[in-house]
Amino acid sequence: MALASGSSGNAYLVEAAGTAVVVDAGASLRSLMAAGERWGLPAERFACLLLTHEHSDHVANAGLFCRRLRMPAAATEGTLQRLNLATDCRSLTPGQTIALAGLAVTAFALPHDGADPVGYLFEHDNVRVVLATDLGHVPPAVVGHLRQADLLILESNHDVGRLWHGPYPWPLKQRVASPVGHLSNYQAAECLASLGDGCPKTVWLAHLSATNNSPRLALRTAKERLQSQGVRNIEIAVALRDRPSLCWDSDLPTGQPQLL
Repeated sequence: MALASGSSGNAYLVEAAGTAVVVDAGASLRSLMAAGERWGLPAERFACLLLTHEHSDHVANAGLFCRRLRMPAAATEGTLQRLNLATDCRSLTPGQTIALAGLAVTAFALPHDGADPVGYLFEHDNVRVVLATDLGHVPPAVVGHLRQADLLILESNHDVGRLWHGPYPWPLKQRVASPVGHLSNYQAAECLASLGDGCPKTVWLAHLSATNNSPRLALRTAKERLQSQGVRNIEIAVALRDRPSLCWDSDLPTGQPQLL
């Protein structure tokens, strides 16, 4: 479930067997609790907060989530050292798989300008969800994880033309477009096209910029690139920046995301 996805805040819920993990803490506690109640997940069923990296749009409410929901946090050592959270913490090593709330969770390194940023592969009963946002390019090691996904949540942050001709200061433009910045719509579309037969059946485009992108533009770029290769059997949706927007249920046969 996508609670928020963008530069103003990021948070997701991943549930298996009636227990959930929260991924990132950029949404409000109220929206997290409301989403949980809507889908039959009261607070006591939130097992852990997983963090991708230390940037504020991913961790702004990390301490609050952990205190109010009485759950531990888990992240890479570099991320935990930057945050110094006053809660129970578990250190994750990229490449290592751990058991968490009925899920097998594997963190994998991403090229981003954080201390030790990662994406996540979640597995349960041969169903796999992969989250890969906040990366400036897609190295081969990451592609291997993307190919495993039934649901892929992939960054499609900005339109290149809007970025370079937009209002951002020059240093910020350079940071966003750098190899450790954020994926453009074009890069995301090329990444999906490169997966070929290994492309997931369901894709959420995520972490869109409010200034340099739009859901319609990101969606059009991805669909046109895939259609140019004759790939038409993929469900693609856009996770919205500022509110809960998408939910995916592996038991539904079509893979069609539910709109919230």
